[in-house]
Amino acid sequence: MTADERNEILEELHLITKLLIWRLFKDETDQKEKIEILNKFDLQPQQIAEYLGTTANTVSVTLNKIRRKQKPKKQEK
Repeated sequence: MTADERNEILEELHLITKLLIWRLFKDETDQKEKIEILNKFDLQPQQIAEYLGTTANTVSVTLNKIRRKQKPKKQEK
């Protein structure tokens, strides 16, 4: 397989992935939920951003907010 053939296959897989993600979220409107779900599939912030049409920084900030809310608060004595 040549490098050009490999790149063409990778581009097609990327397109298929984007279409599947669009189908998964076509009725969802909450960006935070989309980011949280895609993160559960072990996608990196850059990948999530690419699929959702946003920036990796936006994804990272959103994930940090989600993690902070999930941490149990320390109980005061």
